[in-house]
Amino acid sequence: MNTTQEDRIFGGLAHLGVMFGWIGLAFLVVLLIIFQPRSRFIVSHVKQALGLWIAYFAFRFVASAIFLGGATMALVVNPFAFLTSPGALAGVLIGGLLIAAFGLTVLVFVIMALVKGINGQTHRYPVIGDLVVSIAGE
Repeated sequence: MNTTQEDRIFGGLAHLGVMFGWIGLAFLVVLLIIFQPRSRFIVSHVKQALGLWIAYFAFRFVASAIFLGGATMALVVNPFAFLTSPGALAGVLIGGLLIAAFGLTVLVFVIMALVKGINGQTHRYPVIGDLVVSIAGE
């Protein structure tokens, strides 16, 4: 695939949208709308980034529910719940560790995809990349 400098820049930058929440989602949608008729390379990177954004959002939602469930139990029900309820402490620790670990993993994946995009290479994220292609196409 012959890629231009513009393709490589926007293909790489598309992956940064994953790290910026709702603003990043808007950025990805705008890129998809603008480059849909012009560049398959950029659209391929945008679709992969959108897939990771959705997976990251869903995971953060579940992990935050675990974290907030433990924190709410600790603070609302009993301020000393950490001392008396292992479930509250476990919810806070497990939820917090899940959020931190997955956030770091996503950051590493985004950096790898950014580099591949800027170098003019196609990229598929581990685990979800093939699913994105089967749903949204290349």
